[in-house]
Amino acid sequence: MNLYHYTDLNAVHSILDNHKIRMTDIRFLNDKTEYLQGINILRHAAADIFSGDEDYYPDFMAAANEWLPQIFEELGNLQYADEIMYVASFSRSEDTLSQWRSYGMFAVGLDEEILIDELKSNKIECIECHYVFDLNDAIGIAKELLHEQALSVINSFWLLEDTQNNNPTLYLDLKEVVSLLATTFKHPCFSEENEIRLVKKSDADAEDIKFRVKNNLLIPFFELELSPEVFTCIRIGPLENQGLVEQTLDIFVSHRQAKLNSEGVNIEYSMVVESSNIPYRTL
Repeated sequence: MNLYHYTDLNAVHSILDNHKIRMTDIRFLNDKTEYLQGINILRHAAADIFSGDEDYYPDFMAAANEWLPQIFEELGNLQYADEIMYVASFSRSEDTLSQWRSYGMFAVGLDEEILIDELKSNKIECIECHYVFDLNDAIGIAKELLHEQALSVINSFWLLEDTQNNNPTLYLDLKEVVSLLATTFKHPCFSEENEIRLVKKSDADAEDIKFRVKNNLLIPFFELELSPEVFTCIRIGPLENQGLVEQTLDIFVSHRQAKLNSEGVNIEYSMVVESSNIPYRTL
């Protein structure tokens, strides 16, 4: 199954030439409520997270009840966050007008199975987004995520006899997981995007962080390098002269294949170039 990264032609050319995807600092994405909305939903979910029926150590529950409000306070102030999340967005939808119009008239297809396998060595999470149509439903999902992916995991590392005072260090581990979970919630107006996102944490002063200029801002980003095999197709949006555009991309794909072969990279498939069937035009 493919995932699709909607973008413009310059980015398609760069991605397929360099086999790199940009992951952007989450503070500079197009949804201005992003992440902070996730923090608030998780905050509501954590208010009564322990019902008494959970199989947690009592001392851990007492610590978590003390830690969680502090974690939400620290993560809510993004300017001083200890670790920043970097995000790359993909869609399961291969031909969506709202995405053509918002992000660019081209999309790169990636093999989901190969991609996820490669992410394991990069310590990058692949997350399916939850769209907040109903706040109570979202809080319910958040509560499940906190139990399954945060509290139960941290509880398993809790030491009943903590002679070396290691348990307090689990605060940072819990904070990291909560920060990751906050990236899964999105405003419902973006639901057509059917988004899957890659999320990587990074120190604010990490050496591998780069910057690009956009609208008088310097946007921090990280480049994720992938193998050529991950990329499977190019989709062309509802453009004028689609046939001519497709022809030029076929030439590019042939040259790319020849270049990879000359470098000893043998890809078993041929990259497909396809055009959207949406009857949209700009007048």
